[in-house]
Amino acid sequence: MSFSTRRAAAATGLSPKQIRGYVHAGVLHPTRGPRGAFRFSFQDVVVLRTGKQLNQAGVPTHRVWRALSQLDASTAGELSSMGMRTHRGRILVSAAGRTWDPLTDQLQLPLNSTSGTAVSVALAPPPAPETPDLFAEPGLFSRQFEREEPAPDTRPPDHAEWWFEEGLRLEERDAVGARSAYREAIAQDPGHAGAHANLGRLLHQLGDLARAERHYRQALLAEPDHGTAAFNLGVVLEDRGENGEALEAYERAIRSDVNLAEAHYNAGRLLEGQGQKAEALGHFAAYRRLVEGVSDPGSR
Repeated sequence: MSFSTRRAAAATGLSPKQIRGYVHAGVLHPTRGPRGAFRFSFQDVVVLRTGKQLNQAGVPTHRVWRALSQLDASTAGELSSMGMRTHRGRILVSAAGRTWDPLTDQLQLPLNSTSGTAVSVALAPPPAPETPDLFAEPGLFSRQFEREEPAPDTRPPDHAEWWFEEGLRLEERDAVGARSAYREAIAQDPGHAGAHANLGRLLHQLGDLARAERHYRQALLAEPDHGTAAFNLGVVLEDRGENGEALEAYERAIRSDVNLAEAHYNAGRLLEGQGQKAEALGHFAAYRRLVEGVSDPGSR
């Protein structure tokens, strides 16, 4: 099961912008759909809901992010097997018979579970599928998750993520409508990297290179590690004859996502044109590793 940003927002009560904050802070590492939209796992949604509960218990967002990042790094993503509480402004985690502060890694004496100074924010795993409540602790997570085939969303279209997903839906059959939807998403959230990147791509396809470049750069300002936006920026710069900047953009795309095969190929081609044969061969070799069965592009 995976969740779009909009559906994760509906499931957690957080705004799409708050959810993207968890991504940019490195707390969550969602996958991306075919058009660049984030796809969150069930575990990601549990972490988001827990972060909200910690905020409501008075823990500042930056401390929530640090604690969740520390736990993710030290527990190989097994957060759902742990219990989490706040006590006198501190975050405490319980698992395997011990309690500790994730920010200091110091062990703590177990707290009385009925203490009025502790707020439970347990990361309970979901029960069996037939159980209607998806969380074990009653009353903690009042909103139930919907299936991925829900009834149509009836919320008014005044959310950036709603318009972004509308743009994704329209792209294959109504490019004009898709561009309008992405523009509306940007109007609602000027820092929506996905909307900027996709609008830039549609404008690029129309031959509007200047505006395409502007939107790619806006996407990278909002999300510096957006590999697709960096790659597309390289293409538009190369189309404009700015090969030096194009190469920088391709290399940036590769730093963001080393598996972008076409970025390796384009970087290798430009380096070969500059006479940097060894560097070019390295990129061509990476391209061949990523695209099995493709002949050596450097020999074409």
